[in-house]
Amino acid sequence: MNRTRAAALAVVAIAAAAGCSTTTRGAGVGPAYTSVAGLAAKITQSASQLKSAQGTLHVESGPLTQTSTFREQFGGGLVTAFDDQVDTTLQGTNTKLHLVYADKKLYVDRGQNGKPWVVASPDSSDRVVAQLAQTLPQTLAQSGITYYALMLSAAHDLKVVGAENVDGVPTIRYHFVVDPRALLPKLPPDQAQQMQQAVDAGVDSVPADEWIDAQGRPVKVTDSVTAQGQTAHVEFRINHYDDPITIQAPPADQIDPG
Repeated sequence: MNRTRAAALAVVAIAAAAGCSTTTRGAGVGPAYTSVAGLAAKITQSASQLKSAQGTLHVESGPLTQTSTFREQFGGGLVTAFDDQVDTTLQGTNTKLHLVYADKKLYVDRGQNGKPWVVASPDSSDRVVAQLAQTLPQTLAQSGITYYALMLSAAHDLKVVGAENVDGVPTIRYHFVVDPRALLPKLPPDQAQQMQQAVDAGVDSVPADEWIDAQGRPVKVTDSVTAQGQTAHVEFRINHYDDPITIQAPPADQIDPG
């Protein structure tokens, strides 16, 4: 499951269902929600007020290990800018990418000599850069905090595990199971296509845990996906919310015009 970081229809449905939720006491870190609708609505509400977030995304899947260290700016719950440094090791080979999204353009530094930055376009001659441009809308949607509310809207078997500290932040930990087939109709077309591929590969459930702070914000999210005998483990941590950050396009003299 990628960082996916929500479809507007799903957000409306979540908010409408919130009136049916129930809560219990949360050991000093706010109420512990006992329905997926209630918890999803709280995350959606908190996400709509966010200005920025910083954290890491770590993925392990067979011979692949990848860590992204990111900073993001939000507006109305949507990602408006991000700075993401991606470190990938595949079968012993390490590669690094630096991505900046600002002013509605995606800039990519592939670590090459000369002017390091290029503006990503679907028709870029560099295959990796072209793919990044093609998947940008999906990346933006999956990077938003509201995506984790969307996951919950297609989940079942919600359990309140209990109060836990994550990186010094008091949270309540929840466990649930996402139904990919229930998630499919809630996704925009590009994300739905990716999810359909997972379903076709045999993914019928995605166990996940979320650690939610007193403001209803995810501090940590983990999930595991198994398909065709291979399991991918994902860990998403946010260690700073609403710190003053500025994300700008790279200097013009560092951008390759070609």
